[in-house]
Amino acid sequence: MKPSKKIIDKPFSVFLGPSHLAGILWEYRQGLKQLGVDAKVVVFNEHPFKYPADIEFKFTGNKYIKVLRRVLYLPKLMNQFDVFHFVFGHSLLPAYYNFDVPLLKLLNKKIVMHFVGSEIRPRNIPETKMNVDAINKKKKLVKYWEKYADAIISHPEYSQLLTVNYHNIPLGYDLEHWKPFQSNIIKEDAKQILIVHAPSNREAKGTKYVELAVNMLVKDGCNIKFKLLENLPNSEVRKWVNASDIVVDQLLTGWHGALAVESMALGKPVLCDINDEWLNHPSCAYAKDIPLVNTSPDNIYENLKLLIENPDLRKEIGQKSRKYVEGVHDSKKIAKQLLELYESL
Repeated sequence: MKPSKKIIDKPFSVFLGPSHLAGILWEYRQGLKQLGVDAKVVVFNEHPFKYPADIEFKFTGNKYIKVLRRVLYLPKLMNQFDVFHFVFGHSLLPAYYNFDVPLLKLLNKKIVMHFVGSEIRPRNIPETKMNVDAINKKKKLVKYWEKYADAIISHPEYSQLLTVNYHNIPLGYDLEHWKPFQSNIIKEDAKQILIVHAPSNREAKGTKYVELAVNMLVKDGCNIKFKLLENLPNSEVRKWVNASDIVVDQLLTGWHGALAVESMALGKPVLCDINDEWLNHPSCAYAKDIPLVNTSPDNIYENLKLLIENPDLRKEIGQKSRKYVEGVHDSKKIAKQLLELYESL
């Protein structure tokens, strides 16, 4: 990272968007606001999980009319913000129309591209297929943003195509909001163990292996209830996770997602596939003590059974999980990392 220097001599403004990122951009926004940064989440699509945003455009018409309306709004957005923190490889205009990026550079705006996984991951995840054309498309996307972005945020799990240095900044959460609370979800059987799983993509998350293990446990006489959380607002997922005893994140990708962090913040033991190569990567030093229960399709039955039969172990892992999140994922700490990055550009 370059030596820190101010972008401008006055408080600066940050664009966070133009797509939702599992509510993470709003968490960044909240932390940056506390540091005096005028950060706003601006998106061009409404998310089915109802994540919040400061500005949510709902352009109507065919795809050409929608693009035209976005173009007409460009001057206002370009004038309003000093830093553009983009996600998913997207900018203010759709792909094939993104002349906005070179224009932002001409206006001396600072650009951060935040890759989050599937848009640049060059490898096959089990159960999914990727052809040469798909990989070449991702290489083109990476090359484009390596040319124009002043900084890139990424993670070693999906950064094999990157040829420049990147910043690995953890997810940030408001831990006053993400803490255990009195739930309105009441179990019919207080002794029944509630297991929840909230896949955004069943194949990539290994949902069929979760369901198979749960069915085997039921046949073996375990007193459990399994709740598959799909197509629900994040507020509802939060309620179910808070009421749960065990959370299953994913079993195939090799690293955790937002659900795991949210669940750990709520003091839950979380099953998740963690790849040692990425865990031991220098940029992941912050995660060396992560208390996730490392789980794959090969051992999910055994790991679930162990937690079901050991309430003290569930409690111990849950306490460690909350402590870990307080140390690594507090939005106030993450906002300081982001601010240092912005100021270094």
